[in-house]
Amino acid sequence: MTEIPTSPWKVKIYENVDNVWTDRGTGFCIGQIVQSQVSDTGDDDNGRSRTLSPSGITASSETASSGSLSLSTLEANEIPVSHEAFLTVYAENSHDELILKTRVFGDIHYHKQQDSLIVWSEPNDSEMCLSFQEAKGCSTLCDFLIFVQNNFEHDISVLAIKSIDNGSDETVTELLAGPLTFPPDPAISNLGDVIDALNNSASTQYNRDAIVKYIHDSDFISKLVRIFSVAEDLHSLPDLHNLCRIMKMFCKCSPQFQRSVIKILTSSQS
Repeated sequence: MTEIPTSPWKVKIYENVDNVWTDRGTGFCIGQIVQSQVSDTGDDDNGRSRTLSPSGITASSETASSGSLSLSTLEANEIPVSHEAFLTVYAENSHDELILKTRVFGDIHYHKQQDSLIVWSEPNDSEMCLSFQEAKGCSTLCDFLIFVQNNFEHDISVLAIKSIDNGSDETVTELLAGPLTFPPDPAISNLGDVIDALNNSASTQYNRDAIVKYIHDSDFISKLVRIFSVAEDLHSLPDLHNLCRIMKMFCKCSPQFQRSVIKILTSSQS
């Protein structure tokens, strides 16, 4: 469960200036979402933007008493028409002194490194880094970024750079959240495009999980069953081979998905 705003975590801010990481101060970092409640005329009642907090949005009394917001809370309430996410750092000795407020948007790539760093490049190409005192703080803010990507800013990416446990300095990059290209709505004329999309999108576990959810939500398998009937009637061997490849790729994305495929196929024959 992702609480918004997040709890504050102690960080050092660094900026890469001429290939030298320069200390920009120490403070406490939170992830927050600012919403504008827009009326039918395009303006909110008071012409103001507000930060999502128990007192900052329309919420139930249960939410207000809990002291925090969660993904389930936001899903239960109406999604704001306008919203902006920020990584915000307040000065170590004064909550009133803001030393960083950077918007989470666009196609920014956030890299989690060494369990305690979040590194990214601003739209003006300045490279920034948050160094967390505790690994849990780094994980909390990464969870916030993933929440933002999943719900609001779908073009940002969150990646984890991990060391390979083989005694070498090699690393692997794992996509935790990011934009996805799903296969097109299937037709007998575009099965090759479906295969290409699956090949390009199934490289990480995050992508595979998203594809499985998309297949389920879009009733993709049932559509393929109907195409199978057409291809069989036309005696189109290439299309039948492509359908077989697609089904194998689905099952590789999620072994347990095979049960769902078998259930759909058998029900279509009854």
